[in-house]
Amino acid sequence: MNITISRGTLIYITVLLLSFLLFAGIYYFFLQKQLAEYKKDEDLKKNYEAALMDLEQTFSQTDPETLIREWRTQVVPWEEALKQRAKFFNVSNWAEHEVPPKEGIILKFWYEEQAQKMIQQLYEKVGEKMGRYDLFPQDIRRSLGVLNLEEISRLNITEQMVNGQLAKLAFGIKMCEFLLDSKMASIDEIVAWPPIVQLPDFEKLLSFYMFGVRCTITMKDFVTFVEEKMRLADRYFNINAIRIQYPYIAYNVEPLLQIEMIISQANYNPPKEDMRLQYQAQIGATAPIRQREAGATATTEEQAGFFAKTWKWFKRNILYMN
Repeated sequence: MNITISRGTLIYITVLLLSFLLFAGIYYFFLQKQLAEYKKDEDLKKNYEAALMDLEQTFSQTDPETLIREWRTQVVPWEEALKQRAKFFNVSNWAEHEVPPKEGIILKFWYEEQAQKMIQQLYEKVGEKMGRYDLFPQDIRRSLGVLNLEEISRLNITEQMVNGQLAKLAFGIKMCEFLLDSKMASIDEIVAWPPIVQLPDFEKLLSFYMFGVRCTITMKDFVTFVEEKMRLADRYFNINAIRIQYPYIAYNVEPLLQIEMIISQANYNPPKEDMRLQYQAQIGATAPIRQREAGATATTEEQAGFFAKTWKWFKRNILYMN
Protein backbone atom coordinates (compact mmCIF):
# COMPACT_ATOMS: atom_id res chain seq x y z
CA MET A 1 0.00 0.00 0.00
CA ASN A 2 1.56 3.24 -1.10
CA ILE A 3 1.18 6.32 1.06
CA THR A 4 1.08 9.46 -1.01
CA ILE A 5 1.79 12.80 0.62
CA SER A 6 0.48 15.76 -1.29
CA ARG A 7 2.52 18.82 -2.04
CA GLY A 8 0.26 20.97 0.12
CA THR A 9 0.81 18.67 3.09
CA LEU A 10 4.59 18.88 2.67
CA ILE A 11 4.40 22.68 2.55
CA TYR A 12 2.17 22.68 5.64
CA ILE A 13 4.58 20.42 7.59
CA THR A 14 7.59 22.44 6.44
CA VAL A 15 6.01 25.75 7.42
CA LEU A 16 4.92 24.32 10.77
CA LEU A 17 8.42 22.98 11.45
CA LEU A 18 10.07 26.26 10.48
CA SER A 19 7.61 28.18 12.62
CA PHE A 20 8.34 25.93 15.57
CA LEU A 21 12.10 26.39 15.09
CA LEU A 22 11.65 30.15 14.71
CA PHE A 23 9.68 30.54 17.93
CA ALA A 24 11.97 28.11 19.73
CA GLY A 25 14.91 30.31 18.72
CA ILE A 26 13.08 33.47 19.77
CA TYR A 27 12.26 31.93 23.12
CA TYR A 28 15.78 30.69 23.71
CA PHE A 29 17.65 33.81 22.62
CA PHE A 30 15.20 36.50 23.70
CA LEU A 31 12.05 35.53 25.60
CA GLN A 32 13.84 33.36 28.16
CA LYS A 33 15.96 36.29 29.26
CA GLN A 34 12.98 38.65 29.25
CA LEU A 35 10.88 36.25 31.31
CA ALA A 36 13.70 35.95 33.85
CA GLU A 37 13.82 39.75 34.10
CA TYR A 38 10.05 39.79 34.40
CA LYS A 39 10.23 37.36 37.34
CA LYS A 40 12.77 39.63 39.04
CA ASP A 41 10.41 42.57 38.51
CA GLU A 42 7.56 40.58 40.01
CA ASP A 43 9.68 39.80 43.08
CA LEU A 44 10.69 43.47 43.36
CA LYS A 45 7.04 44.49 43.10
CA LYS A 46 6.13 42.16 45.95
CA ASN A 47 8.94 43.61 48.08
CA TYR A 48 7.77 47.17 47.38
CA GLU A 49 4.18 46.26 48.17
CA ALA A 50 5.27 44.70 51.47
CA ALA A 51 7.33 47.79 52.32
CA LEU A 52 4.42 50.07 51.42
CA MET A 53 2.04 48.05 53.57
CA ASP A 54 4.49 48.24 56.46
CA LEU A 55 4.74 52.04 56.07
CA GLU A 56 0.98 52.36 55.96
CA GLN A 57 0.69 50.41 59.21
CA THR A 58 3.53 52.35 60.86
CA PHE A 59 2.22 55.80 59.93
CA SER A 60 -1.50 55.01 59.91
CA GLN A 61 -2.16 57.41 62.79
CA THR A 62 0.16 60.18 61.51
CA ASP A 63 -1.09 63.45 60.06
CA PRO A 64 0.95 64.16 56.87
CA GLU A 65 0.85 67.94 57.39
CA THR A 66 2.19 67.58 60.93
CA LEU A 67 4.97 65.30 59.75
CA ILE A 68 5.99 67.71 56.97
CA ARG A 69 5.90 70.65 59.36
CA GLU A 70 8.15 68.86 61.83
CA TRP A 71 10.54 67.92 59.04
CA ARG A 72 10.76 71.51 57.83
CA THR A 73 11.60 72.78 61.32
CA GLN A 74 14.70 70.60 61.16
CA VAL A 75 15.73 71.50 57.60
CA VAL A 76 15.18 75.26 57.57
CA PRO A 77 17.68 76.16 60.36
CA TRP A 78 20.40 74.21 58.55
CA GLU A 79 19.49 75.92 55.29
CA GLU A 80 19.62 79.35 56.92
CA ALA A 81 23.00 78.54 58.49
CA LEU A 82 24.31 77.55 55.05
CA LYS A 83 23.12 80.82 53.53
CA GLN A 84 24.75 82.83 56.33
CA ARG A 85 28.09 81.06 55.98
CA ALA A 86 27.95 81.28 52.20
CA LYS A 87 28.40 85.06 52.45
CA PHE A 88 32.01 84.46 53.50
CA PHE A 89 32.78 82.74 50.18
CA ASN A 90 32.68 85.38 47.46
CA VAL A 91 35.02 87.18 45.09
CA SER A 92 33.63 90.63 45.86
CA ASN A 93 33.67 92.93 42.81
CA TRP A 94 36.94 91.64 41.45
CA ALA A 95 35.48 90.51 38.13
CA GLU A 96 33.53 93.70 37.37
CA HIS A 97 34.35 95.47 34.09
CA GLU A 98 32.84 97.60 31.35
CA VAL A 99 30.40 95.76 29.10
CA PRO A 100 30.43 96.34 25.34
CA PRO A 101 27.72 98.56 23.84
CA LYS A 102 25.05 96.81 21.84
CA GLU A 103 25.82 98.70 18.62
CA GLY A 104 28.14 101.22 17.02
CA ILE A 105 31.42 99.38 17.73
CA ILE A 106 33.74 96.80 16.23
CA LEU A 107 33.85 94.30 19.04
CA LYS A 108 37.51 93.23 18.85
CA PHE A 109 38.81 96.82 18.73
CA TRP A 110 36.57 97.85 21.62
CA TYR A 111 37.88 94.87 23.59
CA GLU A 112 41.50 95.81 22.93
CA GLU A 113 40.85 99.43 23.92
CA GLN A 114 39.29 98.41 27.24
CA ALA A 115 42.03 95.89 27.99
CA GLN A 116 44.79 98.45 27.33
CA LYS A 117 42.98 100.99 29.50
CA MET A 118 42.75 98.56 32.43
CA ILE A 119 46.42 97.55 32.09
CA GLN A 120 47.55 101.19 31.93
CA GLN A 121 45.71 101.96 35.17
CA LEU A 122 47.41 98.97 36.80
CA TYR A 123 50.91 100.07 35.77
CA GLU A 124 50.21 103.58 37.04
CA LYS A 125 49.53 102.03 40.44
CA VAL A 126 52.72 99.95 40.12
CA GLY A 127 54.67 103.18 39.66
CA GLU A 128 53.01 104.73 42.71
CA LYS A 129 53.58 101.73 44.99
CA MET A 130 57.00 100.48 43.84
CA GLY A 131 58.58 103.48 42.17
CA ARG A 132 60.08 101.25 39.46
CA TYR A 133 58.36 99.27 36.72
CA ASP A 134 61.08 96.62 36.50
CA LEU A 135 59.95 95.23 39.88
CA PHE A 136 56.72 94.03 38.30
CA PRO A 137 55.99 91.58 35.41
CA GLN A 138 56.36 93.38 32.09
CA ASP A 139 53.62 91.44 30.24
CA ILE A 140 50.93 91.03 32.86
CA ARG A 141 48.37 90.22 30.19
CA ARG A 142 50.21 87.08 29.10
CA SER A 143 50.84 86.12 32.73
CA LEU A 144 47.12 86.19 33.41
CA GLY A 145 46.33 84.23 30.26
CA VAL A 146 44.22 86.98 28.66
CA LEU A 147 43.97 87.02 24.86
CA ASN A 148 45.53 89.91 22.96
CA LEU A 149 44.13 91.51 19.79
CA GLU A 150 46.01 89.18 17.44
CA GLU A 151 44.89 86.05 19.27
CA ILE A 152 41.25 87.02 19.61
CA SER A 153 41.09 88.13 15.95
CA ARG A 154 41.72 84.54 14.89
CA LEU A 155 38.63 83.37 16.78
CA ASN A 156 34.92 83.74 16.21
CA ILE A 157 34.63 86.66 18.60
CA THR A 158 31.39 87.07 20.53
CA GLU A 159 30.16 89.36 23.25
CA GLN A 160 30.28 86.48 25.72
CA MET A 161 33.94 85.83 24.87
CA VAL A 162 34.81 89.51 25.32
CA ASN A 163 33.06 89.66 28.69
CA GLY A 164 34.84 86.49 29.81
CA GLN A 165 38.29 87.81 28.86
CA LEU A 166 37.69 91.21 30.46
CA ALA A 167 36.40 89.55 33.64
CA LYS A 168 39.53 87.40 33.74
CA LEU A 169 41.74 90.45 33.27
CA ALA A 170 39.86 92.47 35.88
CA PHE A 171 40.14 89.61 38.38
CA GLY A 172 43.88 89.29 37.80
CA ILE A 173 44.42 93.04 38.11
CA LYS A 174 42.57 93.06 41.43
CA MET A 175 44.91 90.34 42.69
CA CYS A 176 47.90 92.42 41.58
CA GLU A 177 46.52 95.45 43.43
CA PHE A 178 45.90 93.24 46.47
CA LEU A 179 49.60 92.29 46.47
CA LEU A 180 50.76 95.86 45.77
CA ASP A 181 48.79 97.12 48.78
CA SER A 182 50.65 94.54 50.90
CA LYS A 183 54.00 96.34 50.45
CA MET A 184 55.67 93.78 48.25
CA ALA A 185 59.28 94.76 47.51
CA SER A 186 58.93 93.14 44.09
CA ILE A 187 56.49 90.91 42.26
CA ASP A 188 58.62 88.80 39.94
CA GLU A 189 55.86 86.60 38.54
CA ILE A 190 52.13 86.11 38.89
CA VAL A 191 50.24 83.38 37.05
CA ALA A 192 46.50 82.75 36.95
CA TRP A 193 45.84 79.05 37.52
CA PRO A 194 42.81 77.36 35.94
CA PRO A 195 39.86 77.68 38.34
CA ILE A 196 38.49 74.59 40.05
CA VAL A 197 34.77 74.94 39.43
CA GLN A 198 32.32 73.18 41.78
CA LEU A 199 34.90 71.12 43.64
CA PRO A 200 33.37 67.72 44.53
CA ASP A 201 35.12 67.68 47.93
CA PHE A 202 32.82 70.53 48.97
CA GLU A 203 29.61 69.04 47.56
CA LYS A 204 30.12 71.24 44.46
CA LEU A 205 29.10 74.30 46.48
CA LEU A 206 32.47 76.08 46.14
CA SER A 207 34.60 77.14 43.19
CA PHE A 208 38.25 78.04 43.75
CA TYR A 209 40.28 80.69 41.91
CA MET A 210 44.04 80.48 42.36
CA PHE A 211 47.15 82.49 41.52
CA GLY A 212 50.78 81.45 41.62
CA VAL A 213 52.95 84.29 42.94
CA ARG A 214 56.74 84.71 43.15
CA CYS A 215 57.73 87.83 45.07
CA THR A 216 60.08 89.41 47.61
CA ILE A 217 58.90 91.01 50.82
CA THR A 218 60.27 91.82 54.25
CA MET A 219 59.54 89.48 57.14
CA LYS A 220 57.53 92.14 58.96
CA ASP A 221 55.37 92.98 55.94
CA PHE A 222 54.83 89.29 55.15
CA VAL A 223 53.53 88.60 58.66
CA THR A 224 51.21 91.61 58.32
CA PHE A 225 50.07 90.32 54.92
CA VAL A 226 49.18 86.89 56.29
CA GLU A 227 47.64 88.03 59.56
CA GLU A 228 45.75 91.15 58.51
CA LYS A 229 45.20 91.02 54.75
CA MET A 230 44.27 87.34 54.62
CA ARG A 231 43.35 85.86 58.01
CA LEU A 232 41.27 88.85 59.13
CA ALA A 233 39.68 89.47 55.72
CA ASP A 234 35.90 89.57 55.51
CA ARG A 235 35.97 86.80 52.90
CA TYR A 236 37.85 83.61 52.15
CA PHE A 237 41.55 83.71 51.28
CA ASN A 238 44.00 80.87 51.65
CA ILE A 239 47.65 80.07 50.98
CA ASN A 240 47.55 76.56 49.54
CA ALA A 241 51.32 76.12 49.23
CA ILE A 242 54.35 78.24 50.09
CA ARG A 243 58.12 78.18 49.75
CA ILE A 244 60.29 80.73 51.59
CA GLN A 245 63.99 81.39 50.93
CA TYR A 246 66.29 83.83 52.69
CA PRO A 247 69.64 83.96 50.88
CA TYR A 248 70.87 87.09 52.63
CA ILE A 249 71.29 85.62 56.08
CA ALA A 250 74.83 87.03 56.44
CA TYR A 251 73.70 90.60 55.71
CA ASN A 252 72.94 92.95 58.56
CA VAL A 253 69.70 94.22 57.03
CA GLU A 254 66.01 93.67 57.56
CA PRO A 255 65.16 90.16 56.30
CA LEU A 256 63.97 90.27 52.69
CA LEU A 257 62.29 86.97 51.91
CA GLN A 258 61.99 85.32 48.51
CA ILE A 259 58.55 83.73 48.48
CA GLU A 260 56.73 81.42 46.08
CA MET A 261 53.10 80.73 47.01
CA ILE A 262 49.70 79.74 45.70
CA ILE A 263 46.88 82.02 46.83
CA SER A 264 43.28 80.94 46.44
CA GLN A 265 39.84 82.45 46.82
CA ALA A 266 36.53 80.62 46.92
CA ASN A 267 33.12 81.52 45.59
CA TYR A 268 29.87 79.96 46.76
CA ASN A 269 27.72 78.34 44.06
CA PRO A 270 24.05 78.26 45.13
CA PRO A 271 22.34 74.96 44.37
CA LYS A 272 20.28 75.08 41.21
CA GLU A 273 17.25 73.78 43.10
CA ASP A 274 15.78 74.85 46.40
CA MET A 275 17.36 73.08 49.36
CA ARG A 276 14.02 71.68 50.46
CA LEU A 277 13.57 70.07 47.08
CA GLN A 278 17.01 68.51 47.43
CA TYR A 279 16.11 67.03 50.79
CA GLN A 280 12.83 65.80 49.41
CA ALA A 281 14.78 64.15 46.61
CA GLN A 282 17.05 62.47 49.17
CA ILE A 283 14.13 61.26 51.27
CA GLY A 284 12.26 60.02 48.22
CA ALA A 285 15.36 58.61 46.54
CA THR A 286 13.65 55.30 45.97
CA ALA A 287 10.88 56.86 43.88
CA PRO A 288 12.92 57.12 40.65
CA ILE A 289 14.07 53.54 41.17
CA ARG A 290 10.48 52.40 41.48
CA GLN A 291 9.58 54.31 38.35
CA ARG A 292 12.45 52.77 36.39
CA GLU A 293 11.57 49.29 37.63
CA ALA A 294 7.91 49.86 36.76
CA GLY A 295 8.94 51.10 33.32
CA ALA A 296 11.13 48.03 32.78
CA THR A 297 8.22 45.75 33.80
CA ALA A 298 5.85 47.56 31.44
CA THR A 299 8.35 47.21 28.60
CA THR A 300 8.64 43.47 29.24
CA GLU A 301 4.87 43.08 29.22
CA GLU A 302 4.62 45.04 25.98
CA GLN A 303 7.25 42.83 24.35
CA ALA A 304 5.55 39.63 25.55
CA GLY A 305 2.19 40.94 24.30
CA PHE A 306 3.68 41.76 20.90
CA PHE A 307 4.98 38.23 20.37
CA ALA A 308 1.69 36.70 21.57
CA LYS A 309 -0.23 38.77 19.04
CA THR A 310 2.24 37.81 16.31
CA TRP A 311 1.79 34.13 17.08
CA LYS A 312 -2.03 34.42 16.97
CA TRP A 313 -1.90 36.23 13.64
CA PHE A 314 0.47 33.58 12.21
CA LYS A 315 -1.82 30.72 13.27
CA ARG A 316 -4.94 32.39 11.93
CA ASN A 317 -3.58 33.61 8.60
CA ILE A 318 -0.83 31.12 7.72
CA LEU A 319 -1.36 27.76 9.37
CA TYR A 320 -5.14 27.47 9.23
CA MET A 321 -5.39 28.72 5.66
CA ASN A 322 -3.15 25.87 4.47
